[in-house]
Amino acid sequence: MSTWGYGTKNGPATWAQQFPLGSGSRQSPINIETKTTASDRKIDAEPLSISYEPDQAQPLTNTGYGWRVDFDSGRSSIRGGPLEGEYQLAQYHCHWGRENERGSEHTVDGRRYAAELHLVHFNKKYGTFAAAADKEDGLAVIGVFLDVGEENAELKKVTDNMAKVRFSGSKVDIPATDPDLFLPDTTRYWTYEGSLTTPPLYESVTWILFSEPVTISQDQLDQFRYLLRRPTEQPGEDSDEEDDGAIVDNFRPPLEVGSRTVRSAAKSLRSRQ
Repeated sequence: MSTWGYGTKNGPATWAQQFPLGSGSRQSPINIETKTTASDRKIDAEPLSISYEPDQAQPLTNTGYGWRVDFDSGRSSIRGGPLEGEYQLAQYHCHWGRENERGSEHTVDGRRYAAELHLVHFNKKYGTFAAAADKEDGLAVIGVFLDVGEENAELKKVTDNMAKVRFSGSKVDIPATDPDLFLPDTTRYWTYEGSLTTPPLYESVTWILFSEPVTISQDQLDQFRYLLRRPTEQPGEDSDEEDDGAIVDNFRPPLEVGSRTVRSAAKSLRSRQ
């Protein structure tokens, strides 16, 4: 049974002991150094196209590491830009800190945002997320930085239901969310070849990070911090938790970029079909 987490005893610094890929050369997240990113006319010539068509209610789950919404109905498609082929949305989730000054996994010129939303897609040619997860071109993850500010109306469908999934393993259906409404109104993004930021740390992700953040209210962010990583109100007798059990600081620190190139796009296209 996996015992990874974000504490001092089982946190990111220890993951490679259980998951050897964690010491690979294509790991994520990274720090985006804006002055060293390379412009790429190819991805500008083939604009990124994103389309989400939500349908029925979607399950919201407390995973013990954070919250996750499975996009298991409706249709979705992302293609173009750095992607070869078409990808489909599987789920989205978030990473955040105990304090507003930290929370995002990626950083930009050393700056951390309060949180980072990840929309996880799989390459349709593999048929399922499970089949695609460990393939070199299997996954594409859109990253959106979250700053504290105005309330995020679409994320309210998630945060309004946090009390119902306070404990690890709990699940509830929420109104269908439209992930298109999570995305910033931007034509700029960074892209690079990386990995999942949680075990098993497969090096199978094409990352697409929008440079413009979107906002989330303080109350909404506090709702994230309301979640617990245990299945009941009280910790078990054998609990070795070092704090109050809240799911906070659930982010992996940036890894070395190494020989990889971070490319920047000047244009992107969002569309509904």
